[in-house]
Amino acid sequence: MSVATRLRRLAPYVIILAVGLALYVVAGRIAYMEIPGQIGPDRWPKLIISLMIGVCVFEIGRRLLMSPAADEPAQDAEGWEDDEAGPPWAVFGAVAITVAYLLSLNTVGFVIGTLFYVAGLMWLGGPRRPGLVAIMSLAIAAVFAFVFMKLIFVALPTGSPPFSWVSFAVMKLFGV
Repeated sequence: MSVATRLRRLAPYVIILAVGLALYVVAGRIAYMEIPGQIGPDRWPKLIISLMIGVCVFEIGRRLLMSPAADEPAQDAEGWEDDEAGPPWAVFGAVAITVAYLLSLNTVGFVIGTLFYVAGLMWLGGPRRPGLVAIMSLAIAAVFAFVFMKLIFVALPTGSPPFSWVSFAVMKLFGV
């Protein structure tokens, strides 16, 4: 593989790295009044941007250090995209489920909405085993609710009655 080709394959990571560094500088300029014992509003953007920068540095290093032969796709792997491409209705279904999720969020609340959103995407995407879909959807919705409510302190939509009682029960369970 030529040097130009290898450099061209590095370009997306270099661009994202540069954007990440610029965004980190911007995140450092977020003005707020510091409250002792609480994290500031600049903490989460800086954390996410740092992870993005770390991934880019890792990929740049990996691509520079690996042999050019390892960077070449295997001959038998050519065309795998065509074999793995799903039906177009799955994409439209995912878009429809996402739109329905966003439109219903204020009515059903984050917890119920996310539960059904994840279940719909999982059902559409492959594993159509109801037990697995139910357990995974419940677990993912609970983890998202915990992270957003308890760790990041984001005010999530609770929904309108009768759906709001689920959100309040989850908040009570998590001690929010």
